Amino acid sequence: AYNLAKENGFKFRFHVLLWGAQQPQWIRNLPAEEQLEEIIEWMDAVAERYPDIDYLEVVNEPINDPPSADHPGNQNTT
Repeated sequence: AYNLAKENGFKFRFHVLLWGAQQPQWIRNLPAEEQLEEIIEWMDAVAERYPDIDYLEVVNEPINDPPSADHPGNQNTT
């Protein structure tokens, strides 16, 4: 989608860097400092891969759907 947009003069919208309850399970148990490091690493990787993003949604549903062990994607299956 990014390449198609850039090659054809369209705006590119990145949806979404951080999304409420859809955090990976492994990040939940990290200390806050390490969580922040991982988030910064993720954002840096996105910026490197997509250097010319026109529109960016940074966070989606941080209040009404915060990270929770009750979310199906956050269940500990080990």
